[in-house]
Amino acid sequence: MTNRPSRITTGIAGEHFVAGELAKRGWIATLTAKNTPAVDVLAQRPGSATFAAIQVKTRTPAYRYAWRVGNPGPAGERDYFVFVDVGSIDEQPRYWIVPASTAVALITNEQVRVKDIQEFEGRWELLESSV
Repeated sequence: MTNRPSRITTGIAGEHFVAGELAKRGWIATLTAKNTPAVDVLAQRPGSATFAAIQVKTRTPAYRYAWRVGNPGPAGERDYFVFVDVGSIDEQPRYWIVPASTAVALITNEQVRVKDIQEFEGRWELLESSV
């Protein structure tokens, strides 16, 4: 038996990390049912109409240069990708917050490369305004 996380548990961890980070920043965030196409986290600012539909893509240290995206889903004004690097067991996660329309344009071979989204690392404020 191995103690390494599987792809499934890594993805679940990424979704929970994103929801937790949003809650820490004052958002109400909820994970969607697994059969919800292209939306992993729904978030809203309390008392406002500001919301975000978020697709989470998570990677581990074993795959450092890109995230697999497959079928990206919608790319509307309030749709976002949050790319998560969970790091090793003793590291804090890192986040890249990218408007979905930008992320979709950056997909090459069903992947988004970290070098193409450097400017979006830690950019949680992008969720506050429309694209």
